[in-house]
Amino acid sequence: MGLELSTAATIRSFIGIPLTESDRQLCETLAASMKSRVPSSVRWVAGDNFHITLLFLGNQSPVVLDALVSRLSLTLAQQPSFDLHTKHISTFPDAKSGILALELSPCAELLLLRDKIQQAALKTGIRDFDSHSSFRPHITLGRFRSRTETGICNTKAACQFRVQSVALFESVTRAGGAQYRTRFKFDFYSD
Repeated sequence: MGLELSTAATIRSFIGIPLTESDRQLCETLAASMKSRVPSSVRWVAGDNFHITLLFLGNQSPVVLDALVSRLSLTLAQQPSFDLHTKHISTFPDAKSGILALELSPCAELLLLRDKIQQAALKTGIRDFDSHSSFRPHITLGRFRSRTETGICNTKAACQFRVQSVALFESVTRAGGAQYRTRFKFDFYSD
């Protein structure tokens, strides 16, 4: 397929769900509503970096990623769109952690999608990723500079997101934090 990835020998990458513009705006609104409740030292995630990670791939060669894209193109060819529902905003994955996240309910469609992606990765030779049991879908809204400042109680957030695609993202580390670039997008069909 000839992906246009960086010229590095390996590429830090992951498969995730990109958010639509309206979903990004919703996350920005939720983050803004939390600013008065959290320490001022939270580093907020830029709206264009909001996503839901399905499978972290780590550092992979462009050849391996090209093979994965080919396999996923076939695997996801008939993937229907579906809805995800939010649960709450809290420190993630627990009260002592340094991430402020919008947690999502892991519906059957999402778990099946993740399983398909994991199987495609395994068949491509990618083996180092988290097990199914540890998967907790979330959108990172911000990061605490110090873990001693965390401990935010859950804040209810009842929203819905329409999952219309997944993407291969490249993670590029910058001075101000990571930047995520969409390198290939797999669009789903709407029913």
